[in-house]
Amino acid sequence: MKLVIKTARYAVIDEVLPEPLFQDTWKTLADERFSQKNVTIDWSKTWSFEGQPGYSSSAVIYRQAEPNTYQEVLGQVFLEITKHLPEIIDKDWQDLRIHTQMFGRGVKINGHYDLHSAGSFTFYAHPRWDCNWGGELIIPEVPSFSEGQDKPPQSLDRSWENKFLEVGIGQVITPKPNRCVLTGPGVFHYTNRVDPDAGDALRISIVGFLLKEKK
Repeated sequence: MKLVIKTARYAVIDEVLPEPLFQDTWKTLADERFSQKNVTIDWSKTWSFEGQPGYSSSAVIYRQAEPNTYQEVLGQVFLEITKHLPEIIDKDWQDLRIHTQMFGRGVKINGHYDLHSAGSFTFYAHPRWDCNWGGELIIPEVPSFSEGQDKPPQSLDRSWENKFLEVGIGQVITPKPNRCVLTGPGVFHYTNRVDPDAGDALRISIVGFLLKEKK
């Protein structure tokens, strides 16, 4: 593993898996069952003007994952990262939930917090990604969510974001293959739209959430 950048709110790690294991993970995902039904139905931040909305696999709890599956392998990786970067995550978590997202051209994720998470991981499993294909993870320079703060409105009216993001600066992280991004709890982020130039290429990310302990 190669640490690219570390801040108080996020870290980027490249060359996460040995190349043969990375290739095996990609091949395994060809047999994964993806469905739009696994994306939030009542109100989802995943949306598109063109084409199909994003697809997702079913979620798996790491400790219940079958041996030698990609969920078990990446779960080990995610937990190893927490050992080396404990200052970024919240220590009060009880489970690690893993699922895979598949985005084609035209799909993006609007700005949001992962309020259920004590820390989250995004591992890019696609074998190739061009710098002109979009799909970047954007982490704006805005305050992280804290207890007692009002949650963003669950509405398609995004006008509140214009005020929240008016400073207009932040970090852009390319979905480079075999890269993992760790974000701390309450970090506001979104995903840039996959560009039409991507053609039939798919943005495949294996994501993990450290689920907070229930109080």
